[in-house]
Amino acid sequence: MSNKKTLEGKPSKGFEAFEATLEDLKFHHQAPKISEVGLREVPLAKVLVCPKVFQVRDTKTPAKDGVTDRHHVATLHERLKKEGKLDPISVLPISYNRYVVIDGTHRRAAYQREFQRTGKHTIMVDVYGGTPSEAMQIAGQENYKAKLAMDKKQKTRLG
Repeated sequence: MSNKKTLEGKPSKGFEAFEATLEDLKFHHQAPKISEVGLREVPLAKVLVCPKVFQVRDTKTPAKDGVTDRHHVATLHERLKKEGKLDPISVLPISYNRYVVIDGTHRRAAYQREFQRTGKHTIMVDVYGGTPSEAMQIAGQENYKAKLAMDKKQKTRLG
């Protein structure tokens, strides 16, 4: 296991999300209270990526931010600049009030770009209340969905 543990067997702050396995996440998982599940605003720095578990498109990405498609990040960043927000990022709570992205790695990277530009440092997340194994299944289901973008004409018709 690549992640550090204390002698007492408790999670340490030395958690390396980029290298983490499902077993690491099971050890570091912090089941949230019912009041902590759902939408909340958190510091971007507390939202980590774990591509070996949740990036189903490319589990071998060398990018430390877990991104597999830089063009998609650029498109999301442009939308973020225009609209001011993106859909909340689905996250799994782990030790020390941190979170791991279940679905939204590219949105997280777009926020990172925007925050470097503006200095804002919080994002809206949707805290998942299940286990790491269940979260892995959710990630697969979300990434399996075909999401077709609308062109300008289609967007104009919406108002």
